[in-house]
Amino acid sequence: MTATRTAATTLVALALAVLLAVPAAAAPPFGAPRQGPPDRTPGNPVAHCLPDRGGDDTEVPDEDENEVPETDTVTAEVDETYVPEDEGTPSPADSDEQKAAVARCVLASLPDIVGNAHAASIVAVVVRGIANGYADGTYRPQQQVTRGQMATFLARALDLAPAPASGLRDIAGNTHQAAIEAVAAAGIANGYADGTYRPQQQVTRGQMATFLARALDLAPAPASGLRDIAGNTHQAAIEAVAAAGIAKGYADGTYRPQQQVTRGQMATFLARALGL
Repeated sequence: MTATRTAATTLVALALAVLLAVPAAAAPPFGAPRQGPPDRTPGNPVAHCLPDRGGDDTEVPDEDENEVPETDTVTAEVDETYVPEDEGTPSPADSDEQKAAVARCVLASLPDIVGNAHAASIVAVVVRGIANGYADGTYRPQQQVTRGQMATFLARALDLAPAPASGLRDIAGNTHQAAIEAVAAAGIANGYADGTYRPQQQVTRGQMATFLARALDLAPAPASGLRDIAGNTHQAAIEAVAAAGIAKGYADGTYRPQQQVTRGQMATFLARALGL
C-alpha cells in the first residue's frame, strides 16, 4: 500500500512540475503558435488526454524507422503553447488544475516514460501535439529519431503551411512527405546533392544542432571548448546551441556529434530550446 501510494504521489508530483511551471499564455520564441486541434489520429494513445479545441485532426502518427548513418544537413523542432478549450477566461487555479490532469493522463497513457530522465520533456512536447505515442501505448524514448520524423515534429510545432513539391526524389508516398516539403520550403532541412532527402536516416546530435540553429535563427557563438567538434560540418551550429543552453556536452568534454538522437533526447532538446 505504501509503495503504491508513493508511486502515485511521484506521478502527480511529476505531472505538476512539468506543466504548472509553463505559463498558459507563453509564446514560443519564434514562429506562430500552432492553432489547430491536438492529434486524435486513430492509434494515438494520448488522444483522450488532450482537450478538444475543435477543427479537423489531420496529424500523422509517429513512425518507427530504421537506422542509416549521417552525412549532409538536417532538421529541427520547435514548440507551441498549449491552449485549453476556450470557455471564457479560466481562473489560474482552473488552468493549472486542467494542465496537471492532462499531464497525469499522458504519464498514465505512456507507461514506458515513467522514471525516464526525459519524462518531463516528453510530457511537454506530447501535450503540445509535437510528438505522439505509438498505437501500442508506448513512446519509446530510447528509439532513434529519423529525418522524416523530425520534419513532422517541426511542421507540427511551427504550424508550417503546405508547400509545393520540392523535387526531392525519395519522399513520394512517405508518411512524412507533406512535412518534409514544408521544412524544405522553410529552409530548415535540405536535401542531399543527389536529390534525395533520406527520410529513414537517423538524426545525429550534430544534425540536430543544425536543425535547431536554423529554426531558431541562432546567432554565431564563441568556441565552447567542446573537444570533438573541430572541423565538423555542424561545428558552428553546435557552438550556437551550446551557448544557448539547448544541447550540452558530456562530462568528458565531448559533444559526440555523430551519436544518434533518441526520442527522449529530442524532447529534452526541444523543451530547452522553447523554455518548456
